[in-house]
Amino acid sequence: MRIAINIAVSLVLLGVGVFCFQLFGQKPEIPKSDEDSADDRVLVETVPIAEFAGPLWLESSGEAKTYRVLTVGAEVAGRIINRPEETRGGKFVNPGDLLFEIDPLNYQLEVQRLQAEIARENAELNSIAVELENLRPLLEIAQEDLQLQQRQTVRIRQLYERKASTETELETMLRQELTKRTAVQTLINQQAQLTEQRATKLAQRQLFEAQLKRAEADVARCRVEAPIAGRLVRDLVEQGNFVRVGDTLVEISDASQMEVNCPLQAEQLGWIWAQEALKSIDISNGQSAAQVPAEISPVDCEVVYEFDGVQTLWDAKLIGFSGLGIDRTTRMMPARVRIEQPHATRVIDSTNGGAIAVAPPVLISGMYVKVRIPARTSQQLYQLPREAVRPGGQIWSVVDGQVEIVPVAVIQQNEQTVFSFPQATLDVGAPIIVSPLPSVYNGMRVREATDSHLGDEPQDRDESREPTE
Repeated sequence: MRIAINIAVSLVLLGVGVFCFQLFGQKPEIPKSDEDSADDRVLVETVPIAEFAGPLWLESSGEAKTYRVLTVGAEVAGRIINRPEETRGGKFVNPGDLLFEIDPLNYQLEVQRLQAEIARENAELNSIAVELENLRPLLEIAQEDLQLQQRQTVRIRQLYERKASTETELETMLRQELTKRTAVQTLINQQAQLTEQRATKLAQRQLFEAQLKRAEADVARCRVEAPIAGRLVRDLVEQGNFVRVGDTLVEISDASQMEVNCPLQAEQLGWIWAQEALKSIDISNGQSAAQVPAEISPVDCEVVYEFDGVQTLWDAKLIGFSGLGIDRTTRMMPARVRIEQPHATRVIDSTNGGAIAVAPPVLISGMYVKVRIPARTSQQLYQLPREAVRPGGQIWSVVDGQVEIVPVAVIQQNEQTVFSFPQATLDVGAPIIVSPLPSVYNGMRVREATDSHLGDEPQDRDESREPTE
């Protein structure tokens, strides 16, 4: 009996379920218009292909850094006696601003000593000049006296030959001539010795003059001045410290130029090399590309720093590459971008007045910026909206009311996608589907949406949702 009751209850529940399914489980039929039943093509929205005429903007990013950091060291030894407060760490200095002053007393005394040595050498040179001047007439007199003695000796010799003079008189004349000749030679030797002394004194004076210039330079080096315009980034000594030659005093960051090291992908590097190939290789001297280093001529670009919706731009130049080559970790080439005028800024405000535009007045070291490098090519390029290019590098073209899937090579993708055709090529103006579709295949029948279709479709949808009486 209990089993029969369970079977009866089960049959009743099964019948109720079937009845509810028949009543509520069927999908209501939507009334179709005659036009929809006649046309089963999918309605799609299309845009025409446009030709890309502008340059490709190759984007990268990197950190701005100082063009160079100069280390200012002590060129003389001594104690620092002056350290201006205006030139401490973090302050901006101009060329010629005093940074430190080292005690110059010892070097000033050395200058005075060398000046005294030069004065003494000048006095000795004047004395030698006087002696040479006095020796000249004495030498002339001695030479004339020798000539007279020589003539007298000739006469005595002639008399001796005629037996009119004795041998003693001849010897006396010869001895007197020898004495006169010795006197002349003595004066000549004295003149040569004075000339040599003058040359030695001149050389000694030149040595003292060179030492004096060195000492005067040391006095000037006691004033340590800023060699360039920049910001003091590190102080190492204070007033009262004793420094030696070569000790580092301060480091100055050069503010005249800035640099950005940004990595470039292989594709970006290829675009740059493509437009610079003829400039970087000299074909006339027979060098090949394998023999020429990877160098490029400067390429104009721009550096962008964005903060709170405000873009600040600087004109820059891509001057070359850094490092040994492509980085093994990232497989990218580090490039050097130089900003020659970091104070010349351009501001683009995208806040539309909704906030206070804040832009840095100068490019500062440590800013993380974007680098935009323009690249041009002779290759034919096209552009479409981002949504027109499908994943996998495909576009859906409409040809005679049917879908044709065309592969493309995406070059750049921002708001507009720049691409090229590796195989088949479509003409400029060809319609490309931008609306989403659940499934697409070649030959799929579609119809392009016109303005009338776009205006009528929402109204038809609203009418179809109204309940029927």
